Amino acid sequence: MKYTTKDSKLHWLQYRINHHILTTNRSVSKYDKNQSELCTFCNRYSETIHHLFWSCNKVKSFWKDLSDTLNKRCTHSHNFHFTETLVLFGYSSIIKTDSVCDLIILMAKFYIYRCKVNQRVLNKNTFIQELFQRYSIQKYIEKNSIDFRNSWKPYLKIFQSLQSLH
Repeated sequence: MKYTTKDSKLHWLQYRINHHILTTNRSVSKYDKNQSELCTFCNRYSETIHHLFWSCNKVKSFWKDLSDTLNKRCTHSHNFHFTETLVLFGYSSIIKTDSVCDLIILMAKFYIYRCKVNQRVLNKNTFIQELFQRYSIQKYIEKNSIDFRNSWKPYLKIFQSLQSLH
């Protein structure tokens, strides 16, 4: 994670996931009788960290849409799919990722959690817009270096639905 991003918010989110201390409806409902333990997205099952980021049907659909987009638009992705361990812990022994893919996963988890907190519907296109904003800022910060361009090059077609790449 430390090689993926310097963003402390993303580090803090992953730390809370790893240490099982991320606030969910279930954890809050133990202390607040007015808080339902049901998932913000599906409203059917208890909202645990695992459910929130992996087993909720609405979240699974988001991950599926995102992997479909990666497979369709990225030249180096063929039959890529998110796995439970890749999503929850950022690592998989069967799937090789690079720093941009790792960043996409971290940002997607952050997006999911923000949608939960703000009670918004998950939307792959909204997430891709946020990812493009991050890409644009990073491009400026890194002065569009060769290393930066090379690392993002295989992923640029993710943004093809957006107006321009600036």
